[in-house]
Amino acid sequence: MTIDLTAGKPSRVLLRFSLPMVFSVLLQQLYVLVDLFVVGNYTQSPEVAVSDVAAASSVTAIYTAVAVGFNAGCSVLIARLFGGKQYRDLHTAVRTAWLGASAISLVLTVLGFVFCKPLLSLINTPASAMETAVEYLYIYTGSLLFVFLYNISTGICNALGDSSTPLYFLAGSSFGNVLLDLLFVGVFRWGVVGAAWATLIAQVVSACGLFVLLLLRLSKLEGRDAPWVRSPILKELISLSVPTVFQQSFIAVGNFFI
Repeated sequence: MTIDLTAGKPSRVLLRFSLPMVFSVLLQQLYVLVDLFVVGNYTQSPEVAVSDVAAASSVTAIYTAVAVGFNAGCSVLIARLFGGKQYRDLHTAVRTAWLGASAISLVLTVLGFVFCKPLLSLINTPASAMETAVEYLYIYTGSLLFVFLYNISTGICNALGDSSTPLYFLAGSSFGNVLLDLLFVGVFRWGVVGAAWATLIAQVVSACGLFVLLLLRLSKLEGRDAPWVRSPILKELISLSVPTVFQQSFIAVGNFFI
């Protein structure tokens, strides 16, 4: 579904478009809160378990900031192309965004595996919590491709005027994360590792579902034979995305050092 945001009463259109985005931000915070709640109540050493998740979350926030920044930059260009009915360039921009997000996520995955333990040491993660915090972070880092895929797909949906669909997928993912947390940690007693796997599975399902839905929607727009990458589109995506990536990252890195 694509929505023309230029039709209708502006205040009503903006409110209908903005509210799902506000709820999405709130739901995204639910992932870490649920993990903290479950491991704090269903593990034998709750203090250590909470320290594990909190320490790892300081690092995962940086990953998320990069994904959100790239999402914001890409959606600006895609929204402009969609509004101008430049569907051929829109297809190219979407494909370039997906390829760029995949490349960035793979680079961050490699860096994450290499620098996982040094980063946790940098924020003085307690020795008693280090081993499981590293394991939690490894599992999350392994899911970065899907974290980026979900965020870019969300940005594309928003650019097409639909902010509700990403909210539905995020709500389903959050609910699934709660159930899997309770199953893996509360029933199977997998501890912090169980919370990490619950988050990974929920994110993978949500990202793949939204990606497939977007493919079906975009297939209905003309210009499907557009090239995957064009130099002007790539340069514009970079010029729009780099500032927003740095803006989001600076906040996350600042919180990391605090």
